[in-house]
Amino acid sequence: MGYTDGTIHLWDSKSYEHKTSVKAHEVSEPLWASGVQALAFSPDGQRMISYGSGYSVRIWDLSPGRLIPVRSIPFGAL
Repeated sequence: MGYTDGTIHLWDSKSYEHKTSVKAHEVSEPLWASGVQALAFSPDGQRMISYGSGYSVRIWDLSPGRLIPVRSIPFGAL
C-alpha cells in the first residue's frame, strides 16, 4: 500500500503480516497530491513500479522482505 506520507508498506497476502516499508516519495503540498499516488506489480511479482510526488516514477526489485530501488525516472523522461 502507498500512503500520502510517501511510504510504501508491503503485506503478506496470506498471513496479513507486515513485511517491510520504505520511504519512497517526497511529501509536498497539496497533501492530496503528495506521497505515493499509484503502485503496479509485474506479472511475476518480482518488480513494482511506484508513482508519486513530483511526477516521479520508481522501479523496485522485490527481494524477500525488502524493497530495493532499481531506477528513478524523472518527470519528462518518458
